Amino acid sequence: MSSMGLIEESYPARIAAVVNNPLQADETVTRLVSEAAIPRAQIVVVKPMDVAFGRKLEPESQGIARTAINAHLKLGVIGLFTGVALAVLLILIDVEMASANPAYTLSAFGVFLTLFGLLLGGLVTARPDHQVVIAGVREASEEGRWTVVVHAANEEQVRRARRLLDGEPARVMAAR
Repeated sequence: MSSMGLIEESYPARIAAVVNNPLQADETVTRLVSEAAIPRAQIVVVKPMDVAFGRKLEPESQGIARTAINAHLKLGVIGLFTGVALAVLLILIDVEMASANPAYTLSAFGVFLTLFGLLLGGLVTARPDHQVVIAGVREASEEGRWTVVVHAANEEQVRRARRLLDGEPARVMAAR
């Protein structure tokens, strides 16, 4: 779960198992706690047509906000420095277009790569990996099925939950 220190959530990974009824959901939760040693506080059950759907899948609104700020700042600054370094390199090796107008080259590369870094920050914040899990859980909920969601704090919890859930008669989805 390497994120270059960009993700500020306490539980950045999601593992979800779709089951057919509340009994299977309860059994899955019990097994995750007892056999995979996942703390009960990190496990939620999404019922069919659950009104708390969004809060259960993304409970860390402050962590998401910190991730947004952190990712945009870090990747924007990295983009700026990369753009300036690339422009300086082009000027120093005497690429005609770059050395003909060094100020324009520096500003253009700086601005465009800063914007690229900010776009990457948005991508990190959007967490496309989580969208796959969210869509799957939403679909299961609309179909009248139950979903057990583990909010994993680290790679070890992901492995333990995944190992247990892969043996279950359930559709398993994961986001890291």
